Amino acid sequence: MTSEQRTASTDEPQTEGEKMLAAYLDERSVPYRYESFGAGANPDFRADHPAAGEVVLEVYEPDYRLPRNPDGSYRSGAVAPPGRVVRRGLTSRRKARQAAVARDLGIPFVLVIASTNAELAIDEHDIPGALFGSPEFQWSDAGADPDEPGRLAFASGGRLQAHLNTRFSAVALVTRGAAHAPAGNGQVCRLQIFHNPFAAIPLKREFAGPYDDQWAAVDSGRKYQQIGPD
Repeated sequence: MTSEQRTASTDEPQTEGEKMLAAYLDERSVPYRYESFGAGANPDFRADHPAAGEVVLEVYEPDYRLPRNPDGSYRSGAVAPPGRVVRRGLTSRRKARQAAVARDLGIPFVLVIASTNAELAIDEHDIPGALFGSPEFQWSDAGADPDEPGRLAFASGGRLQAHLNTRFSAVALVTRGAAHAPAGNGQVCRLQIFHNPFAAIPLKREFAGPYDDQWAAVDSGRKYQQIGPD
């Protein structure tokens, strides 16, 4: 059962992705309540960060598997790119309703992606294309600066755009070390956070821990790059 299929509330995290996020919050001593919104659109976590304030987090564990034959063996065939799998979470009606719950309370909403149901891992290189469009290389041969012959830009397909989605404050990827070993500096789980520059309620950068990575729009929105916590 995936996190998208679950409807009943429980007293503690149930799925592997939820347990990873709970471990992350516990490691950082961030208090939280689990499924505290009751029936209906019930996001997973409502955290109370000492510097960033309240944040609502929903875990998305997409079912992302290789093609198989009826006997379970692998077969050749096309596989959806990871960015498209991430995009499904951004276009999900259930996720949109959960984000609306946080918006109505004036609280940032973060969609947290975990590769716990994926045979092909989703990593930080797959997230930006799902958010802002498929990466492509653009250049001009007319009067171009020889020191800057081209640039990386986002093309079609992105879901976090001013006219498409302002409810998501950020999308994050939760990861851990192999075989539950510390991911670094004694911290088992960590986040890679991709801020939505069009968010109606932005997520404060202070939410990230010292071993997390953050990406955000800089230079008046002309660039999207890795940033520090400040």
